[in-house]
Formats: sequence, C-alpha cells, structure tokens
Amino acid sequence: MNKDLENRIEIPSDLEANLEKLLDGLHAASKLQSEKRPVVRFGRRAWALTAAASIVIVGWIGFNISRGAQPKDTFDDPRLAYAEVERVLSSISSNMKATSRGMEKADAIFEMQQDIFNGTYINNKKK
Repeated sequence: MNKDLENRIEIPSDLEANLEKLLDGLHAASKLQSEKRPVVRFGRRAWALTAAASIVIVGWIGFNISRGAQPKDTFDDPRLAYAEVERVLSSISSNMKATSRGMEKADAIFEMQQDIFNGTYINNKKK
C-alpha cells in the first residue's frame, strides 16, 4: 500500500529550490535575532516630542496673552491715518470687483454644466 501511495503523490519540480529559499530565510532570521540589536522606539520619542512642543506653544501663548500686548499707534496725524485707511479700503474694493467678475464667469459655467447634466441645455440654448 505504501508503494501505491508513493506513486500517486506528485512531487513538484521546484520543491528543492523552494526548500533552499525557505532554509536561507530561516537562517537569515535566526542570524538577525542572535545579533540582538537595540530596538528603537520611535513611538515613545514622538509622543515625548509632541508633548514638549505642546507645552512650549501653550506657554508662549499664555505669556503673550498675560502681557496684555496692545497695538500701538503708527500715525501721529489723524488725517494721515484716515488717508491710509481710505487707500487700503479702495484697494480691497478694486480687488473684490475683479474677484466678483471671476465668480460671475465661474457661476455661468457652473449653471451651464448643471443644465447639461439636467438635459435642459442644447446648442447654447435652454429648452
């Protein structure tokens, strides 16, 4: 019966090569284990650095708040200050106009895409 069983079992042709690879891997693993290199624990160090940085940031914020830092005047003449405020607000206004024009174009494109998606847009005309 043993001979009959041996005749029915197929032995893969690459069995010897696979066994050699397995043994090489086991040998390499045991060699690494025997070296006993120190294990570097990045996790604990990272937590410690994060905690230290958080303490420094909270301390810095608390120190600046406790000082009661008040902004100091940069203009002695109220007319110059008013002129500077007008200049800055005018600049903001002109930038807002350019931005709103760009937004109008984007809105038109978005509406066209919505019409195409909804099936109400054909050849530059709505149904």
